[in-house]
Amino acid sequence: MTFITIREYGCLTTAPVPVPTLDRAQVTPSAFDWLCRFGEQEKDVATLRTRQTLQWKSFVGVLRTPCGLELEILPKTYSEVDDAAACRAHLVRMLSKVLDVTCRETGEADISLLALPLTEWVARQFLRHAHVLVRRGLRFDYQRVEEEEPYLRGQLDVRRQIGQLPHRRHLFHIRYDVFSADRPENRLLRSALDVVVANVRAPENWRLAASLRPLLSAVPPSQNIRADFARWQQDRLMADYAAVRPWCELVLGKYMPRGIADHQRGISLLFSMHELFERYVAQALRNRLMPGARMEIQASGRALCSQEGRAAFILRPDMVIRYGQEAWVLDTKWKRLGQGSGEDGISVQDVHQLYAYGWQWLGGRGDVVLVYPWHAHFPHQPPFLFRPPLSLPNAPALRLLVASFDLSTDSLSCHNTAGDWCPWLHTA
Repeated sequence: MTFITIREYGCLTTAPVPVPTLDRAQVTPSAFDWLCRFGEQEKDVATLRTRQTLQWKSFVGVLRTPCGLELEILPKTYSEVDDAAACRAHLVRMLSKVLDVTCRETGEADISLLALPLTEWVARQFLRHAHVLVRRGLRFDYQRVEEEEPYLRGQLDVRRQIGQLPHRRHLFHIRYDVFSADRPENRLLRSALDVVVANVRAPENWRLAASLRPLLSAVPPSQNIRADFARWQQDRLMADYAAVRPWCELVLGKYMPRGIADHQRGISLLFSMHELFERYVAQALRNRLMPGARMEIQASGRALCSQEGRAAFILRPDMVIRYGQEAWVLDTKWKRLGQGSGEDGISVQDVHQLYAYGWQWLGGRGDVVLVYPWHAHFPHQPPFLFRPPLSLPNAPALRLLVASFDLSTDSLSCHNTAGDWCPWLHTA
């Protein structure tokens, strides 16, 4: 097993790399060919730059190739300290919040996991939650069994017994119920445990996995993972299973492109950093809304055009926040905003997009906000005022604000802005 760690927009090459870094690493020709085919299948994941160089795009996570390469892709955090452990720590925090999962992290042993690939952290969380569940007791269910036996048990199937052939009348068609742990949730736990056992390296993970294997040995692994997830019950009797389900999904490849998820033999997960940042910011801000403030994520219901009575070019801002009689539109962008003043680094397409949001959602009055990840050299720019349309020279002012979001503190900032620009947010 070979482990390689890069970060967003890093390059993988078959050419020799004397000193591998997070931005460039060498892979075997077989792994390179498989990754190229994967990049052709999933256009947004990677791009072939030269015959020997493949550049990764803005996807993060873990990917395993059939030849045994485990590739870990970490986010660019844009902070002063940008080593693998720091990048991995940011990714762990973001995944925990976005997936709405409970992380059982205490002590130096958990911190040391950040020096290992992301798969070890995922495995640790799954094993700990599964261990708690097994200690509380697995959920059993009655399974109907129909057999032909030389003894009576349960109910006699009279209809089938009447039709029994003469030379088999010494056998009885019987039906009975067995109180069994063979149910979809437990089968998925067993399958996830099998994957973890085959792939973990950390000693503590090995110990936890070894202690769980005998307790789940009577449960068969899942033969159809998607079908069993669809049959996973979420009523109050299954409340103890709620915490472990997200980790089962991570281990069993729910967050992989469908075309390769069924062929993975290890823990593999890929996330778009654009979507991950958007959902992380939304979740962090939602937890700090003032009483009475409401947030709508991926708001819909507005369109730029109509065609034959039907809406066309639907507008979906990342967040629409309403507080009192006012509203704000926020749109996240996972990119490093350049240094300097004025419009440096801000995409014209993004400004056009926010302008459309401002008129469709705010009626051309109020604030629309572009949210970028914070870094030490973030250009704190004053607000931009949109010029009114020629047909409405006296239209109220629509402002474009440029805000930064600090991934270390989950704080939203917009400097060079007079007054309280976000009264809907708890600042403490």
